[in-house]
Amino acid sequence: MADVQASRSASGDDEHKMGYSLANVLNQHSMHILIWEEDGLYIAKCLDIPGCISEGTTREGALANIHDAINLCLSVIREDVSNAPPDQVELIEVLTSEFQEAR
Repeated sequence: MADVQASRSASGDDEHKMGYSLANVLNQHSMHILIWEEDGLYIAKCLDIPGCISEGTTREGALANIHDAINLCLSVIREDVSNAPPDQVELIEVLTSEFQEAR
C-alpha cells in the first residue's frame, strides 16, 4: 500500500485532512514494485498504489503488464484528484493490529 502523508489540522486534533489520499503518488520520483514467481506465473505488485497488481508468463511480461497497470491507475488517480473537493476528503488512521488475525 502507498504511504500516505497527511498534515495535521491547525487545531492539533487527530483528524487528518488532505486533497486525496493517493495524490502524492503523482509527485513521486519512483515507485516500488514487488515481483515473484507463483504457480508458473510471475506476479508484479506496485506497493505505492493499492490494488495495482498484474501478472505475466515471464518476468519481463509481468513487468510490462504492471507498467500498463500503473499507467491506468495513475490516469484514474489524476481524474479523481481533479474531481475531489480537497476540503471534503478525510484520511483516518487506524492501527494495523485491528486487521490482523486473532492468535
